[in-house]
Amino acid sequence: MYSAVLIVHSLLRWVVLALAVLVTVRAFLGVRGGKPFEERDAKLGGAFVGAVHTQVLLGLALHLALSPITSAAMANMGVAMRDKALRFWAVEHLSMGILVAVLVTVARVRAKRGADDLAKHRRALVGYGTVLLIILAMIPWPFRKVIGRSVLPTPLVSAH
Repeated sequence: MYSAVLIVHSLLRWVVLALAVLVTVRAFLGVRGGKPFEERDAKLGGAFVGAVHTQVLLGLALHLALSPITSAAMANMGVAMRDKALRFWAVEHLSMGILVAVLVTVARVRAKRGADDLAKHRRALVGYGTVLLIILAMIPWPFRKVIGRSVLPTPLVSAH
């Protein structure tokens, strides 16, 4: 069960990241070009929120019930807080994921409630842009020492 959820969580990050870039770029182009805030913008924002919420729910399942890494961290939080990798998985990654879920929801609501198209695009740009930066910071990229992971889930990489 752990491996299956981890694989889905790992693959879903690319959907979340792609949607984050897409909605942020569309908002930027809307601000810069004075374009109307279209139904497509609202739907993409909704898809982004849904993907983030799904990602966070999978992460919570890993964190609270399935992950041997977080189980080890929770067994002795004093030790975990002194270990960069354990602290990242037990506290930082989880906290940022929850923060992203809150911020992306607020960003979408604020964008939809903008007084005009420019205000909607500006609010979307600031909100989604902020969320994109946090997402980029919390992904365990392969180049990150101690916490780095493969860009594809390990079971998928070893299967090929």
